[in-house]
Amino acid sequence: MVFFHGGGFVLGSVDTHDALCRQLCVGADAVTVSVDYALAPEQKFPAGLDDCVAAIRWAREHAAEFGGDPDRVALAGDSAGANLAIVSALRLLRTAGLSFRALLAAYPVTDAPDLARASYVERGAGFGLTTQAMIWFFDHYLDEPGRASDPDVSPSRSPDLAVLPPTYVVTAEFDPLRDEGIEFARKLAAAGVAVVHAHHDDANHGFLSWAGTNEPSQVALDAACAWLTAQLG
Repeated sequence: MVFFHGGGFVLGSVDTHDALCRQLCVGADAVTVSVDYALAPEQKFPAGLDDCVAAIRWAREHAAEFGGDPDRVALAGDSAGANLAIVSALRLLRTAGLSFRALLAAYPVTDAPDLARASYVERGAGFGLTTQAMIWFFDHYLDEPGRASDPDVSPSRSPDLAVLPPTYVVTAEFDPLRDEGIEFARKLAAAGVAVVHAHHDDANHGFLSWAGTNEPSQVALDAACAWLTAQLG
């Protein structure tokens, strides 16, 4: 499993998500490669995405060196990292014909901030991740605001969603990204992708990282890991 951390394309690191990756590794019984990709604003889009694509290629080519199987690869990420996992899968399927066993997208960024979207209105302040933070992240990530509609930035706009592997989408009720995650899961289903949508009514953005400290987060992570194990065989 190749994992990409969240942080709005600006923050986060291998260290900030180490505990989550360790739980995914054990829970899914999968060698887990955590990727340290370029962050904005020092390196704007598509630098981070290019790093993620290169990391996936490297992981597949060197899998045997660390006990992995290049024919059984899953991609995973949370928030902005989920965005990068989705877009990387689409790019590699489109340009190199590479396929994947599974895709785990936890509370994913799938579109540019839309202040009219209900979850941005209802959950945009007071629950951790805020509307203003998302605007700030995108301002730092993109050198041209017009690129926000690019499918490599907003994968829900991609015309190629049908090629994605089986996908597990996690959404949280108290999250400004709630509705775009729900919409993304619906688009995948409509495109014929084998999708599982796990919505959590009692959670906010980032809650999987709290597994081990509270039962709801652990239950949600265990379910995602069980699904990954089944997909990876």
